[in-house]
Amino acid sequence: MKTKCRVLEASASASRPARTMCLSPADKLLDRFYRTMISAEKYLDVTSLSMPSGVFRPAFINALTVLDQKATPPTVRILLSGEEVLNINPRQPAQEALEKIWTEMRKAGNLGETIRMHINMGYVSRNFSWNHSKIIIADKQRMLQGGHNMWGDPYLISRPVSDLSMEVYGPIVGASQSFVDSLWAENVRLKTENLLGGAFFGSLPKGSGEIANPLVPTAASGSIPMIAVGRMGTFGPNPSDDASKAMIRSAKYSIDFIVQDLYGLLSNVKIKDIQILEAKPWAFDEIAEALMRGVHLRVIQSDTDVGVNDYTLFKFYNAQKLLISNVVQYAKEKRFKAPGGQSPQAYFCSLVQYAPIRYVADQTRWDKQKGYGSHAKLLIVDDAAFYVGSHNYYTANLQEFGVIVADQALTRQLQKAYWEPIWNVSQHSVAQCN
Repeated sequence: MKTKCRVLEASASASRPARTMCLSPADKLLDRFYRTMISAEKYLDVTSLSMPSGVFRPAFINALTVLDQKATPPTVRILLSGEEVLNINPRQPAQEALEKIWTEMRKAGNLGETIRMHINMGYVSRNFSWNHSKIIIADKQRMLQGGHNMWGDPYLISRPVSDLSMEVYGPIVGASQSFVDSLWAENVRLKTENLLGGAFFGSLPKGSGEIANPLVPTAASGSIPMIAVGRMGTFGPNPSDDASKAMIRSAKYSIDFIVQDLYGLLSNVKIKDIQILEAKPWAFDEIAEALMRGVHLRVIQSDTDVGVNDYTLFKFYNAQKLLISNVVQYAKEKRFKAPGGQSPQAYFCSLVQYAPIRYVADQTRWDKQKGYGSHAKLLIVDDAAFYVGSHNYYTANLQEFGVIVADQALTRQLQKAYWEPIWNVSQHSVAQCN
């Protein structure tokens, strides 16, 4: 990657100006998150899978020090599934996690003994369902949301994973705030109904209690049609599922995905006598019906080593075989007849292009140790509407959030900036369909 020496805004704390550093283009990501956080004047909400790590951690701490030293500090709520992903919440109480943050804030911002702003930290996690949304909302006016966890690894390293988030303003942010408030309502229930619920909530100053939902007015106007969609997993309704399914049902000629995986690991199937744990995409029926209508499907997915600790659950060529096989079976059950006397297999093969993510056409890996990974959750329908958010298309019953944009001009901008550069090189590696 090319480096360039420039000012990194996220290096500024309450006591230290931003520094000039020699950075890669990807390091701009830190400034996008930092700017959204420090723009808050009254309220800041952050949701994520777990606490920031790697180079994201000091940027996050720096932003909190700046907020703490504003003339009137905003309130801050941080909602996670837990402090760390591979730990259980009774062993990582939210109060202890918050006190670590305060220790780091005092050092980074040269702060006094007493924190000035009111901070809450809460966990939402129960029965294999946990928060997976990634949202930053400032004053119900400005939001950054999408697929990015605030982790240095896997993004700001020499072999980064690709991901996608979006920054929005206007009335959509107020609607999104309602989803965050719903997550906090579940946190209240967890801490009161769970014998170990005390681990699920913390506050600074210690004992200062719960922060109320933001009362500032929502922005009055916007110019682009969009809708906020979330799901509560085991905690409540899941309209995000219905919204994406409706998008796919509306498709007349094209559906494009950039994802980590379409297939997940749940139920037993066999491929060539090899036992595999497989689960169809949760929108499988809608995808199959679209293919039966003659809609073209293009999928770009991860191509790292397979495993839950990496960014691929199924190799792309195995996922493509599963998809075609499952669609053929679905079509048979529906008594579908392929046009022109073709076999269903040949017909669906003509409609599906399934590729591993690539950045250079003739290069398949970063190096011998690492393939290319994708963590994006992008759906584009008919070149006219798209979804960006945290919701994977393989089956998992988590809390998720995203935004659907129904604007052809903005969809075209996204395609030119993101989809097309990736597809133009990835299409050379599409899985063969037999």
